[in-house]
Amino acid sequence: MNVLFIEPAGAGGIAHCTYALANALGARGVECDILTSARWHPRPLAGPVRVHRVFRGLKTNPAALYLHCLRLRRTAGIVHWQSTTYPKLVLLLMRVIPLKKIPWVFTVHNVLPHERTEAALHLYGRIYARMDGLIFHTQHSLETFQPLFPNVKARARIIPLGEYGFLQGRTPAPGAEPGGPTILFFGNVRHYKGLDVLIRALAEVKKAIPEATLRVAGQWFVPFPEYEDLIARLGLSSSVEFVKGFIPDEEVPNLFAPAGVVALPYRDIDQSAVLLLAMALGKPIAATRVGGMAEILREGQTALLVPPEDPAALAEALIRLLRDPAWAAQLGRNAREDVHTRFSWERIAEQTESFYKSIPRP
Repeated sequence: MNVLFIEPAGAGGIAHCTYALANALGARGVECDILTSARWHPRPLAGPVRVHRVFRGLKTNPAALYLHCLRLRRTAGIVHWQSTTYPKLVLLLMRVIPLKKIPWVFTVHNVLPHERTEAALHLYGRIYARMDGLIFHTQHSLETFQPLFPNVKARARIIPLGEYGFLQGRTPAPGAEPGGPTILFFGNVRHYKGLDVLIRALAEVKKAIPEATLRVAGQWFVPFPEYEDLIARLGLSSSVEFVKGFIPDEEVPNLFAPAGVVALPYRDIDQSAVLLLAMALGKPIAATRVGGMAEILREGQTALLVPPEDPAALAEALIRLLRDPAWAAQLGRNAREDVHTRFSWERIAEQTESFYKSIPRP
């Protein structure tokens, strides 16, 4: 079997997922080709896995892309789409690439974008309707999908997202144990991720732990002044640090190492790569009981879970973790063991290969 992954971004969480899955499949002897961007971060790959950096955003050469697909068509047995961010691009590629007589699989990282337009339901519906197989990471995602797209007939299977410990490199980052009263919010800043709720919670945390600080690291997709004003109104300007922009892979472990707690105050989520990274790094976690996260975490054993939109409950969880670093460290160790057992890429590759084999050729 030969799998052709199409992942146009080349960087970020979906690129990481593509790398880890292809690497684990390659270790099982499955031949993989990854059609990706010039931004792709090179990492060691096991077995017969090849990377083709052909996407260059708006500068992509259509003829070069077509010829690349034409060559890969001779061996590809499955086309596995790994992009949900730009549905118009996916639909365009679906129309023009010469891969139409090969089974298509799509990983539904998000059923619909969180900041959706009126056209999103129609655009994504067209994508899903063309697929022969759909992979969902959680039961929550599948249950969200079914009433929205009742006419989609593609085979579906729940296969979890794997752990992201490979971002720490070959050796664990220093300071894997909680490093002090620092709360980390990591990843793209969007409204649904609830950073405003966390900022309000921080004001309560500081009443109990005056030295507590918040570090926000990632790209901004919301107006920064609104958050800056909220921080100023709450008197937290000296307690919040920003690391703005895309975080290169090699800098990720150093951001997590000093964190006493990783906070995920999301309003909604299908599944979170940040969560699986924090678990793999053994960090204490305070998260909201929403979407796929509620299926992954075990309250009081691998994390503390709180209701969404509840700064007081989030503050209480953060205070508990920061005040008892030994207990928090145990939760982090439990999470690391849990994620390596339940969400190893070896296990996920086995499930994915089985799903590939279940899909008939068009």
